[in-house]
Amino acid sequence: MEKLKGKIKKEYLLLAGTLLLLVISYRLAFQKTIEAWQLNNRLTKALIQQNDLSYQPGYLERKQHNLQQVISRYRIDSTTFRNNTLARLSEMASTNQCRIIELPSDAQETHAAKYIINKVVFEGDYAGLVKLLDAIEKAKDAGVLRSANFSTTRHDQLQTEGRLTLTAWLEIVK
Repeated sequence: MEKLKGKIKKEYLLLAGTLLLLVISYRLAFQKTIEAWQLNNRLTKALIQQNDLSYQPGYLERKQHNLQQVISRYRIDSTTFRNNTLARLSEMASTNQCRIIELPSDAQETHAAKYIINKVVFEGDYAGLVKLLDAIEKAKDAGVLRSANFSTTRHDQLQTEGRLTLTAWLEIVK
């Protein structure tokens, strides 16, 4: 019977030793490996977010600076538009054998919170009006050409040829 008790105690000791060895090996090897794997996953996700251009503050600052430069290119005061820009448009029109026949009104319905839309009507031949349209688009101080409309008008029924007009809507930033 004593031999049986010693054998049972040895089996229990072997089982307890095995469990203790598993707990120690888990603590020493597996737990740190699992923690390192979880940390790797978190850092990989953070790195992916940092590589995304929308999360980079330097990129956002450069983008904001570039947008401000574009807006400043088209920003002019309404008084400046009436004085300098109309003189410039008149000069461009006369260079292309066209003339201004209607100036923008100061109506409040064409004014928005940040933008002013002005309608300018030119008269001339088709080639001159197209060249004028190109010159307006290239001009830095005339605003953005929002739309353009070519039309012909006749004063009476007997007239065979009407006059060709270009209605240009120019948008400026306040």
